Amino acid sequence: MDNRTSFFSFDDFALDPESIGETITKTCMHLPMKYEVRGVAALNDRVLFFMSEKKNFDDIRYVIDELGNLNDNEMVEIINGRWQGGFTTIGLIKVYGSYFGIFESRIEFDEDEFEVLNK
Repeated sequence: MDNRTSFFSFDDFALDPESIGETITKTCMHLPMKYEVRGVAALNDRVLFFMSEKKNFDDIRYVIDELGNLNDNEMVEIINGRWQGGFTTIGLIKVYGSYFGIFESRIEFDEDEFEVLNK
């Protein structure tokens, strides 16, 4: 089984989390082998994503959202809302005092979008 890791700086993460979600999605969906995020960690001033080879061929999109500085009950409420919306929570990390959620959703890409992901 093949594994990958990707690092992103806190600065990049805080400035453009949407772009990082798109980059992770593209990395995971790049043929001939597909990957999925298996973990995430904040280390010093970087965010590390752990990815491993997928066992199935479902398409997954990764979304990273800034959640702010929430208490426990607010965090649980957001995670439950995401789950009801079809998202699985991969992890929560704190960057510069603000929490970010890493979520995945199993989706179908249209043919043009899939081609863009595999360039």
